[in-house]
Amino acid sequence: MGTITSNVGLFSGIDTASLIQQILQIEARPRQLAENRLFQLQTQQAAYLDINSRLSGLSTAAQAFRTDNIFETRSAASSDDSVLSAIAGTSATNGSYTFIVDRLVTTRQQLSRGFADRDNSAIGIDQISFDDQRARLDRDTSLSELNDGNGIDRGAILIDGVEIDLSRVATVGDVIESINSASGLSGVTASVQNGSFVLEGATSVTSGPGDDTAASLGLAGKAAVSGAITGDRVFGLNNNTALTSLNDGRGVTFDSTVGENVFDLVFEVTDPDVGGSPVRVEIRLGDVIDLPDNEDEEIEVTQAAASDIGGVVDRINQALTDAGLTDLSASIDQASGRLVVNGSGNETIDITSSDDTTTAEDLGIAGSFTGGAVAGGRILADANTTLLSSINGGSGLAGDGLLNVDTRDGSNLAIDISAAQTLEQVIDAINDQGGGSITAGLNKAGNGLSITDNTSGSNNFVIAGSSGNDSAAALGIAGTSTSDSIQGSNLQLAYLGQGTRLSTLNRGEGIGTGSFRITDSSGSVADITIDDEDTTLLDVIEKINRENDSGGINVRARLNDTGDGLLIEETGTPGATAITIEDTEGTAARDLRIAGTATGTGGENFIDGSFETVIEFEPADTLDDVIQKINEASAGVAATIINDGSSASPFRLSLSSTTSGTAGRFVVDSGDFDLGLDLLDRGEDARVFFGSSDAADGILLSSSSNTLDGVVQGVTIDLKNTSDAPVTLTIATDTEGIEESVESFIDAFNGVLDRIDQQTRFVAETGERGALLGDGTTLLLRQQLVNTINGTVDGFSNGFDRLADVGVTIGQGSQLQFDRERFREALSEDPTAVEQLFTERVIDESGSVRTLDDGVTTVRDPDAQTTFSALGLIPQIEEFANSYTSTLGGTLTLRNGALDSQIALQQDRIESFTDRLATREQILQREFIAMEQAIAQLQSQGSSLSQITSIG
Repeated sequence: MGTITSNVGLFSGIDTASLIQQILQIEARPRQLAENRLFQLQTQQAAYLDINSRLSGLSTAAQAFRTDNIFETRSAASSDDSVLSAIAGTSATNGSYTFIVDRLVTTRQQLSRGFADRDNSAIGIDQISFDDQRARLDRDTSLSELNDGNGIDRGAILIDGVEIDLSRVATVGDVIESINSASGLSGVTASVQNGSFVLEGATSVTSGPGDDTAASLGLAGKAAVSGAITGDRVFGLNNNTALTSLNDGRGVTFDSTVGENVFDLVFEVTDPDVGGSPVRVEIRLGDVIDLPDNEDEEIEVTQAAASDIGGVVDRINQALTDAGLTDLSASIDQASGRLVVNGSGNETIDITSSDDTTTAEDLGIAGSFTGGAVAGGRILADANTTLLSSINGGSGLAGDGLLNVDTRDGSNLAIDISAAQTLEQVIDAINDQGGGSITAGLNKAGNGLSITDNTSGSNNFVIAGSSGNDSAAALGIAGTSTSDSIQGSNLQLAYLGQGTRLSTLNRGEGIGTGSFRITDSSGSVADITIDDEDTTLLDVIEKINRENDSGGINVRARLNDTGDGLLIEETGTPGATAITIEDTEGTAARDLRIAGTATGTGGENFIDGSFETVIEFEPADTLDDVIQKINEASAGVAATIINDGSSASPFRLSLSSTTSGTAGRFVVDSGDFDLGLDLLDRGEDARVFFGSSDAADGILLSSSSNTLDGVVQGVTIDLKNTSDAPVTLTIATDTEGIEESVESFIDAFNGVLDRIDQQTRFVAETGERGALLGDGTTLLLRQQLVNTINGTVDGFSNGFDRLADVGVTIGQGSQLQFDRERFREALSEDPTAVEQLFTERVIDESGSVRTLDDGVTTVRDPDAQTTFSALGLIPQIEEFANSYTSTLGGTLTLRNGALDSQIALQQDRIESFTDRLATREQILQREFIAMEQAIAQLQSQGSSLSQITSIG
């Protein structure tokens, strides 16, 4: 309402402002009543919302028993939390499990020699390369691959009476290191040659008491010959050899296309004794499927893909038999690591791959053969070495296999390595034929050979091959040195193949899914999507090449010439612009290392996705510059500077893998520049022995982190420390967690009753009233809630039908009380019955289905109410609470809506009263102003009359 600027009339002397306010206050009484009603309604609504919130919390607490699988939760208790701890999920199985934590994960780290300063002097390095550990020419064979995949019996052996504990070894290298570092065993050197363990200088080998370790190593009962014990072959190609381990880990390629007539190998056999056309045999090594007649049905896999070489041989032989070629078969030659095709002697056999694979080449049997037993190429190297066929990007060793060596004492050596098929055989041939004058081994980086001249003299040390047929150059050791050593160049061991799984790339992190765009030299574009169905490099290659085959882009994909990545190259007529590849969703192209732009056009218009990272340096680059460029290269290596505090050259280059464990091992090659790298840590996986208090009898587990997932189903184990003593991990039902959930439910239930009692209270002494005193809806809610909680299960019966049966009882004021001891007894007595009491909720589907007019067709009725054929007590509370709180027709929701309408009505009335009073105020003000004006006029007239009278 407005105000009058003056309280007293100038002419009437009346306090008009006060008088108007008194009149308005009398006329405003209906508005005050409306405001009081509005406040009452708002208070009731707040009370309803409060109760609604409490009921929603009760519903959530009740629902949690079902949705959070409360009764399936497990606890994990470690007998020594300082060694390992664990978290158990709902899928964990109760039981006790024993672990011996032998080793925690470590990260590969190397440290260079010292440099005088870090940011002033150029260090003179031209380039440095970082590559995957798989680029090394040696490798450490797992003991699980020995003895046809049966592994060894870990335990103790005695060499010349000295006991050596091999209970915790995991690889061939571990065995060799354990023997060579054994104290008290002098003059004995262990190695592995041609798949056998060799002990130089030993005279006897036996197993420890109760063990069979020496026999499983092939050494039991072996006598020394010429000063060495050579064991039986324990590693070689066998039925159980995984296809993924063939060809130095490049595996065997399958066609991933789904179809009934998809094949990987083709045998075309011509037998002159039979005559007629050649017999064509198509062989599938991948999944054999049965396409359904109805497209709505799922494809059925009738035979899973071959996973080992025995499975391949079975597939080949079955196909040949089915084709009637009973005189033809395939077999395994364990010692030579190859497949053999056996015929009657007269056949001509052409073996090829399907158009999309290199399966025959990967199995070493591609080509044309005539008669008899035909041996394929070697596809498995011996333990701890690699195939010559894998060097130089997979093109193998070129030349005639003859090396000519001039030593520094003026002698000349002729070395013949033509019979070698592995790097081990090359090294052995050089060392044996060198007669001690020269020694062959691996170079400092491990990616090439190193040849040392053991003679003395002033001549140059020279290694050469045959002119035009130079095997020395192919081995990277051709050259002349004024020193006693020739460090061979990187032999570019191929470690990726078409069959390489995408999940193994990037040190086991894979490439994920996503899309990338290829723009060719003419501007044509193709989008490539990598999804969960793409599992190998072949899948990626095929997707790119299909775009080329369809005319979309003039680009094709293949493995690069170094065998360590994809090559994306131009096809057809050269274009004017460089090929570009960019990720459009995800990082698949980047992770495949093909994201970017070609360096030029024409012969330079290609993108090489090599996983080897080569970093070039400027002549003036300091140690700080070198570190910056390494860290910017994203090579999986972190470079830092270590100051060792020495006075002359304190600054050292530290190189650490960004990935822990063996997966993070890397090869660093600085070429002719000597960084003087020392290996501080190889990078080891965590190693644990599971299932026994004796490591020798336990199952060996390894992890690239200090976390074990999946060892025990549903349990995540964190390794914290090593321990010689076994640690017991006990997985049990989380009774305490269940009890906490029951208490949370009880608190929620009692909270609802407390709030109802608070909102409906009447205190006689003070006259205090709750906002919902006497409210029928609230009182009915309380009564129904108590009746429900005091009821029984519905639709089924078991040993515990009431909450009171399991220790949840109603006390004073209908408050729930919890007897933990009784609950534990019930849970121990019949856990299923207790769980059903809290979780059983079975929807009656029949109530939601109706039959159409034809009397046959039934459909789901979307308007049907949900009914239940079985409900436990807690689910009944859940449904009851939902009936009040549901946003679709809940009792409290409807009541709140009604209050909204009443509140809006009162607000409209108040607004109307306010407008009416404002108008009334304006009218009164005008009337009083008119009165003042009239009084003023009368007073003026009176004054005039008085003047006339005085004149008269």
